[in-house]
Amino acid sequence: ATCNDTARLHGALISRCTVVNVPPPTPDQVAGIVKNIYADLLADAPWGRHFEPQLRAEVVEVLAAQLPRDIKKFLVSALGLAALRGQRHISETDLARVKRGPSIGFLS
Repeated sequence: ATCNDTARLHGALISRCTVVNVPPPTPDQVAGIVKNIYADLLADAPWGRHFEPQLRAEVVEVLAAQLPRDIKKFLVSALGLAALRGQRHISETDLARVKRGPSIGFLS
């Protein structure tokens, strides 16, 4: 089980668990996480071969500022936008569009 705040859990529950406090990743670690998620996405999908094998530094920098649990969602959406543009790479514009969210029924 995972938990963000053990103070809110009943003592009887905590006594049955081994509590391991995991610090948040450092910026360098998050950059590595971003690169690994991207590599896994490309390796696992048949369309992955159509994209550049490594992310551009500015894209890694933008994604490294996101929560690790959101990175894959941002990458998948940005890859889709890049594909719609006919590009082999994700741009900062793709990421900005993902952050902003979809328009209602139309691509902007």
